[in-house]
Amino acid sequence: PDTVHGVLANRIDQLDRVERAVLHAAAVLGDRVWPNAIAAVLDSAETEAAAALRALCRRDMLVELSTSTVAGEPELGFRHQLMRDAAYRRLPRAARAHLHRKAADWFQRLSAGRHDMAVAVAHHRIEALQLYESLGEDTTEASREARVALIGAARATSAVHAGESALGLTTRGLEP
Repeated sequence: PDTVHGVLANRIDQLDRVERAVLHAAAVLGDRVWPNAIAAVLDSAETEAAAALRALCRRDMLVELSTSTVAGEPELGFRHQLMRDAAYRRLPRAARAHLHRKAADWFQRLSAGRHDMAVAVAHHRIEALQLYESLGEDTTEASREARVALIGAARATSAVHAGESALGLTTRGLEP
């Protein structure tokens, strides 16, 4: 391959089916991932997700971090942002939309009583909505979910005295 992205795409293509699916799900989840989140997003067993994440660490695509924001879960991240970008771009938009929606659902379950996760819920709801719009799909439900998530994120950021962020989220949540 002639470019860095070509080299990374080649490395992704060499993964087995499960490892590739886990890498794609990780790319959608963001900079940080957890085995439980991957399993939830892919509707797979946590043991299968954890094994694939370990394999991706051995392949030097992901690294395990020293601390985790999710109790009882190891937290992993991409070794390089370019790998995340390449994995995300290789995923069809319809699959991205579906995975963003599943990611939002997982963060929603996790966010009960946690202000720090509400913004992640809103981010994934918005990404799913924008992808569904770009595909020309009915966005009625996705739009409602995004609006609710934005208002929830605004409340969460307001609760931790991040007024400017809360105002921006509220404004986006109230847009038609």
